[in-house]
Amino acid sequence: MFHGSLLDAQNAGVMGRTLNLHRFYRMHKQKTNITINVFIAFKRCSEIAEYKPIRISF
Repeated sequence: MFHGSLLDAQNAGVMGRTLNLHRFYRMHKQKTNITINVFIAFKRCSEIAEYKPIRISF
């Protein structure tokens, strides 16, 4: 019985760590997605800003 509870405790620890890892990974993925979206939006804005003077000059 003692060995069983010890194993359960170890399994619970591993499960908890895995869950935390998944949560952290999901958070990290969200952050990178936000960063990529901001980068794309910024690139688009800079492209628009670059095209406008060309349109005006033509």
